Amino acid sequence: MILVKHILEPARKRLAVLSQQASLFDAAQILANQDTHTPLAVVCDSDGIAVGVIAPIHIVNVLATAASTRAR
Repeated sequence: MILVKHILEPARKRLAVLSQQASLFDAAQILANQDTHTPLAVVCDSDGIAVGVIAPIHIVNVLATAASTRAR
């Protein structure tokens, strides 16, 4: 049987981690990086504990909301 622990090391090489204080621009750069091909960035608190994930759609939603707010 193949266990998750057997794929953990290769997966870690592609893991993208951001702090909660990272900018939207930082998140976009990580998610657009062709070398990592990562669909998600893990967001960690100051203790290094994961508190959530960010996907490209989250960035698009923030930009779309900001643009619609500015148009009003």
